[in-house]
Order: sequence, then structure tokens, then C-alpha cells
Amino acid sequence: MHRLSRLPERNFWRIAEAGATIASVLSFLTGCYVWFQFDNSRPKVPNALEGRVYPLNTHGSWVYLNAQEHYGLSALFALFVVLALVAVAIDRLKKPFEPN
Repeated sequence: MHRLSRLPERNFWRIAEAGATIASVLSFLTGCYVWFQFDNSRPKVPNALEGRVYPLNTHGSWVYLNAQEHYGLSALFALFVVLALVAVAIDRLKKPFEPN
């Protein structure tokens, strides 16, 4: 395959890898921010009537989340892992940043 014919494909994979990397980092940072916001603003005792039964432990500081908060926070960190794996897979399989 001629080198010039690979440029559009190579640029696509560069953009895809960079996008997945940036989105992964943003998901991680957002998850950290939300985690510490919850740690500072949620009740320190469980309350089954309010649905606050999901414990969040931050270095011995326990607070209790409801289902929406718990699964939302978990989703942010799961998204981080998935996007990081996508970025690594693109880098290893397509090698968009390797010199020609």
C-alpha cells in the first residue's frame, strides 16, 4: 500500500486514540471530583428510608450514597477503564503514532 493512501486512515486513528485518551482522563478526574464531593456532603449514617445504604469509604471517612449516586460514580470509573483500554488497543493494533 502506498504511504500517501494511508494518511487519512492514520489521521482517523490518531484522532480516535487521542479522543479516547482525553475522554478517559476526563472521566477519571470527574469521578475523583464527584467522589470527594460526596465524601463532604453525604450523611455519615445509613438511612434505609432514604435509600442511603451504599457505603463510600474515603480513607476511613464513611458516608452513605443512594443507588443513583452509587451507580453513577461506578459508571464514571467503569467508563474510565473502558476508554483507557480502547486507547491502548488502538495504539497497539493500529500504531497511529509510529514513524513511517
